[in-house]
Amino acid sequence: MAQLRIADRTFNSRLFTGTGKYASAAQLRAVLDACGAEVVTMAIKRVRFDAKDDGILSALDPKKHLILPNTSGVRTAKEAIFAAELAREALGTSWLNIHADPVLAKRLEEVGAAAVMPLGAPIGSNRGLLSRDFLRIIIEQARVPVIIDAGLGAPSHAAEALEMGADAVLVNTAIASSGDPIAMAQAFRLADQAHPTSPLTGFLD
Repeated sequence: MAQLRIADRTFNSRLFTGTGKYASAAQLRAVLDACGAEVVTMAIKRVRFDAKDDGILSALDPKKHLILPNTSGVRTAKEAIFAAELAREALGTSWLNIHADPVLAKRLEEVGAAAVMPLGAPIGSNRGLLSRDFLRIIIEQARVPVIIDAGLGAPSHAAEALEMGADAVLVNTAIASSGDPIAMAQAFRLADQAHPTSPLTGFLD
């Protein structure tokens, strides 16, 4: 399977996932093992830095996972800026989520963004690629990796995004809120393994 390269990092999996909505750190750890994700998002405002055994951080392995913090849970622009700056200082990441806006995506690329992460649909909606026409434009114009983030509710949505040319997908609610998170995580992993650059499909880059 072709590796995904973002800035100076390479990844074997094109499936990114989140850490929210799980019953326990143990369940999150099992889901991460099942889906094979190497990039994991984490709401910086909700992290329990004092929880050594049952916090989100206890489920993550820095040797296997790149932790990508986000500003979920903040209520004001000031809080969002503070959380983003805190995350950048603590974890050394500066990736940006955006709406499916081709002009904004191109502008971010021009000012040095290593990747852009447009939304497929509203966060947590599980509605799939509602903005597919705008996503196609972003993918066609981009010279940096495009990661479809949010709104994907089924493995078929992830497969469609990768078939459109997206470099990766980020899924959380569809897995965490399913009746069987482990099985759903495995299903999304299969969608990742069947993407067009995988040798399993027979397609060419």
